[in-house]
Amino acid sequence: MKDELYSPTLALAETKATLLHINIRKEGEDEILAADLKVSVVVDREILSCFARDETVGSLADALWLPDEAGTPRYPELSEFKLCNIFKDHELIIDEINLRFRGVKVKKFVARPLDGFLLGMGFSVAIYPSPQEIGRLADFLDEELRIRIAPPMQLDLSGSNVTSISDG
Repeated sequence: MKDELYSPTLALAETKATLLHINIRKEGEDEILAADLKVSVVVDREILSCFARDETVGSLADALWLPDEAGTPRYPELSEFKLCNIFKDHELIIDEINLRFRGVKVKKFVARPLDGFLLGMGFSVAIYPSPQEIGRLADFLDEELRIRIAPPMQLDLSGSNVTSISDG
């Protein structure tokens, strides 16, 4: 998919998030339990580097904010806009309720520039939870949680981290 080519990874440091909605379903012939979490966050504009080619990041930020110290949105009447990237095989971590989901897909981004060079952002995270995890998440609907999203782990195939045992 063309939209997935701009950035293969998303990294979101621990941030406050509101869990807005949980859509539960079963997938495939095996009817594996799946869910989409709709999440809302406020993040620094630097997150835009995950959504655009390197040479366009500055121009995208320049288009959204005035070049003043206050970080005033250039078009305050601008409604939310979509970012079409899909980030696969990431990890969602919610430490305060001790949940960790690997292999998640982060998608359906909407964003709006805010004062202070901040970006109000909503997105969906597709997870494969247990029924107990769904229950724990449901307890936090419309509440604030601290979440992190980590990119897929990269394997070092260069051999630089390999140590050998000598016959000394």
